[in-house]
Amino acid sequence: MNNGLKIIIVVNDSIVRKTFSAMIAENKDVKETLLAANCKIAMARIKQNDFDLMLLDIGMPDCLDSIKTIYRDYPHTSIIMVSNSSTDAGNMIIEALEYGAIDVLPRIDQNTPEAVLQDTKNRLKILLKISFGRRSIQKTKALIKDGLENEFNHTKPMPGESTFFLQDHSETAKTQASLAKLQPHPADLRIEVVVIGVSTGGPNALARVIPNLPANFNTPVLIVQHMPEFLTQHLAANLDQKSVLKVQEAVDGDELKPGAVYLAPGGKHMVVTQRKMSDKSQPQKVITLNNDPPENSCRPSVDVLLMSIAASYHGNVLVVIMTGMGSDGMKGIKALKEKGGYCLSQTKDTCAVYGMPRAVDEAGLSDEKIPLENMAERIIALTQKS
Repeated sequence: MNNGLKIIIVVNDSIVRKTFSAMIAENKDVKETLLAANCKIAMARIKQNDFDLMLLDIGMPDCLDSIKTIYRDYPHTSIIMVSNSSTDAGNMIIEALEYGAIDVLPRIDQNTPEAVLQDTKNRLKILLKISFGRRSIQKTKALIKDGLENEFNHTKPMPGESTFFLQDHSETAKTQASLAKLQPHPADLRIEVVVIGVSTGGPNALARVIPNLPANFNTPVLIVQHMPEFLTQHLAANLDQKSVLKVQEAVDGDELKPGAVYLAPGGKHMVVTQRKMSDKSQPQKVITLNNDPPENSCRPSVDVLLMSIAASYHGNVLVVIMTGMGSDGMKGIKALKEKGGYCLSQTKDTCAVYGMPRAVDEAGLSDEKIPLENMAERIIALTQKS
């Protein structure tokens, strides 16, 4: 396939390399796959070839430096990380995700359980479609730049093009974001809690929102980030280090406090309930964690949290849906809006993956579409008492 993806797999274990290579070979959108045993070999090949996607083992020497170099010198090359579930690599994975790596997949070998193998295959298939969609976006921009708009307008979409798009953060997108005009504060809005739902591209997006909330921000914030269990504690610690607000991985029984930020732990649903505390006259909002079945193939799930929020609050809720695959959060937002809740969705041009925001936008549930650059500012404005 002449216009397919060019991929390089950079893993030091030959079995893992071959396993991922076999998975990728099943995809019709792939033109060529090259293998490299270390980052030095990979970087030499990247200088000679135009790769669309790199699968990179996060545990190899010089891995993080390679990621920084790629996003500086070869920004059209997307990166998917490969890692075992060791917490040792957690901080490095979070840092790589903040630099722009789009996802992390488990290391796959002959001992991998069948359920994990199938889940990885499914995720990889979606990520390849997203990367193929990005190729279409880049082709559009190249044609426009060359003055071939008319030719492009008469070109049919590429077969297999994804309905989710991995966006290219161009200067045009940045300009549009900087010119976005914020709407006034709705007069009757009284926000008691902020809920953020995010998936693919989330660590990068959260790092541009949470640290920009000020010390006098007095509303509790609940975050559901789709992420493996061993990573959420590292994400919480990373955000906490950068923020003036206290950011923590949620613990069962946590009482919601003004200005505190709670991140749902990977592998558990986070819900909010009302509980009578012995030292307080009124019932308090507390976090409960559970192992109920996944919702929308996710645990934690944005929908599960929002449904509990709808039962605990009277519509005084701000929901923020940011970059990510799928539609998790859409059903919960619908329930909240029936009670008067308010929803912000991240704009398509600033999403890493326009999936979750797209579902909300197309369902007519978003009150405002906000560029990532303006998201923190808008959250602050909406939570201020009018």
